Amino acid sequence: MKSIYLLSAQPYSGKSLIIVGLGLHFQEEGLQVGYFKPFGTAIKGEAGSSKQEVVSPALMASQKGGIEEDAYSVKEVLGLKEAIEKICPVLVTRELISNILSAPPAGEAGKSKENFLEKITTNFNSVAKGKDLVFIDGAGDFSEGCIFDLPVEKIVEITKSKVILVLKYEQDIILDILLRAKDIFKDNFLGAIINYVPLSQIDYFTDVILPYLEKRKIEIFAFFPKDILLAAVTVREIVEHLNAQVLCGKDKLDELVENFTVGAMHPEHALRYFRKIANKAVITGGDRADIQLAALETATKCLILTGNLRPDSLVLCKAVDLGIPMLSVAYDTFTTVELIEEITKKIPFHGARKIERMKELFKTKFDFKKFKTLLGI
Repeated sequence: MKSIYLLSAQPYSGKSLIIVGLGLHFQEEGLQVGYFKPFGTAIKGEAGSSKQEVVSPALMASQKGGIEEDAYSVKEVLGLKEAIEKICPVLVTRELISNILSAPPAGEAGKSKENFLEKITTNFNSVAKGKDLVFIDGAGDFSEGCIFDLPVEKIVEITKSKVILVLKYEQDIILDILLRAKDIFKDNFLGAIINYVPLSQIDYFTDVILPYLEKRKIEIFAFFPKDILLAAVTVREIVEHLNAQVLCGKDKLDELVENFTVGAMHPEHALRYFRKIANKAVITGGDRADIQLAALETATKCLILTGNLRPDSLVLCKAVDLGIPMLSVAYDTFTTVELIEEITKKIPFHGARKIERMKELFKTKFDFKKFKTLLGI
C-alpha cells in the first residue's frame, strides 16, 4: 500500500479536487483507492466565539451532525464504503479546542486528554486495509495539528506517506513555499501540483519558474489553468447554500453559474452592465423590479432576491416564461454576498459535468508516468 499526503499552505488551494481527480483515475486503472482526512473543520462562529461569522445553513446542518463537508463529498464521489467517522476521525470544534486548553498536564488528576495519536493511527489503518493507494487530505498549512501534538511531519511519519504540495498559483510566492516543503520533508517530499494558473501567467510559469524548480530538483506533476466549468456552481448548490426558496424554474436548478453580480445600480445603467456578463446570477433586493427585469433581458442563469421579499407578479411571470429560476432568501444583500463568496472559494466538485471535466484535465495535464515512477507503483 502506498500513502500520499496532500498538503497546502494556502486556503482553498483545491486539495480535495485534486484527490478526487487522482482517485477517479486510479480507480479506472483498477486500483483499490482509499481516502483519509485526519482533522476535519467544524463550523466557524460557534457559541462562545469572539467573532460570529456567517455560515451557510447547508454547511451548518452537515457539521452539526458530526460530518466534515469535504470528506463526505470525496467519500461519495469515489464511492467509498468506510464510515465517515473512520475517514475523518477528528472533527475540530471550538468545544474540542476548549477542552484541550483546559485539560490538566499529563499525570495530574482530572480530565484526561484524548489520545489523538491512537485515534488517527487506528482509523487510518482501518481505512488503508486492502487498498493499493490511500490519499490523505492533509493540512491547510504547515503548522496544523500542533495543538494535538500531531504536526504534519508526525502524521506523515505514522502513515508512512509521501508528500505532495498542492498550491494555488501566486507567482513567485510559491517558490518559497516549495523550497520550505522540500527542506522540511526531505526524501518524503514527492513534488507539487499547481492550481489556478492564469492564462496570462502560463508562459512565465513554463519558461521561468519550471526551469528553476528543475534545478532545485522539485518535481511538478501538473499545473492546471483556471477552468470556467470547474469554478462554476449550479443553481441547486446556491439554493442549498443559501437555504433559498425557489419561486420558479425548478427544472433549471442544474444550470451552471459562472459569475455573480450585485444589482444595485441605477436602472438605466443596469441593462448595459448586465449584457457584459454571461452565465451570471444577479443578487438584488426583492423589491427591485426594475433591476430584475433588466437582468431577465440578458444571459442570466438565476435571480437571487434578498430581504425575503416576493417579486412583482409581472417579473415572476416573465421569469417563468423565460425558464429562469428566481430564488428568495431571508438575508440582506450584504450577507447574501458573503455567503456566495463562501461557496465560490470552496468550489463544489460533484456533478457529472465537473467530474468528466476533471478526468479530462488529469488525462491531458497530469504526468502520471513521473508520478508512478517516483511513487514506485
